[in-house]
Formats: sequence, C-alpha cells, structure tokens
Amino acid sequence: PVADVFYVAGDVPRPNSFVLREGMTFTQALAQAGGPSPTAKRGSIRIVRQSPGKDRETIAIDLKAIDDKKVPDPLILPNDVIEVPNSGGKTFFRNFIGALGGSVGNLPVTAIP
Repeated sequence: PVADVFYVAGDVPRPNSFVLREGMTFTQALAQAGGPSPTAKRGSIRIVRQSPGKDRETIAIDLKAIDDKKVPDPLILPNDVIEVPNSGGKTFFRNFIGALGGSVGNLPVTAIP
C-alpha cells in the first residue's frame, strides 16, 4: 500500500516530504523537518490543504500560540504542505552579528589607568 505523505517547505533544516502517521499534529509534523530555523517567521506559518473535490485552503498557524496552549495543535491531513516563511529582519540581524563576531575580537583595546 502507498503511504500518505505531507510536505514541509521553507525555513526549516530539512525541507522534504514525510510519511504521515494517523493522528499526527502540526507540531509533530514540523518536528520531522527539524522544527523552524532560528530565522523563521514563527507567527506566519501556514498549512496549504487541497482536499479532493474542494478549493485549496490556506490555514494560518501561529506557533507561539500553539506552544502557549492558546490554540489547538491542528491535525495534518494527506498532502498538506506546511510553509515556513523566513523573517528578513531576523536573517539580517543574524548575518550582521555573524559578520561582527569575527572582527570584534580584533578591535584595539586601551586600558585607562
């Protein structure tokens, strides 16, 4: 028998297709891809769902609200696509700090008596 799958794309360590287990939740599915990267926009994740005979549906996900138990952890269905967007601001900040990291140790230091 062919197994049902779901997909995780975007700002995650291991974007790919994965085998769907019965009763799998969004957070369990996201964990299969290594969770959101540090630069992911955790409040703007979405599930794109195409059910047979129905229009495509986009479900907005706020991971922080799920983590805080403010909203339920939705179930994943066959062929769902979890899209994890990148936060441009976080990426810029990480790159900026990374660039400074190597040069901060090279700055001259003067002791004031």
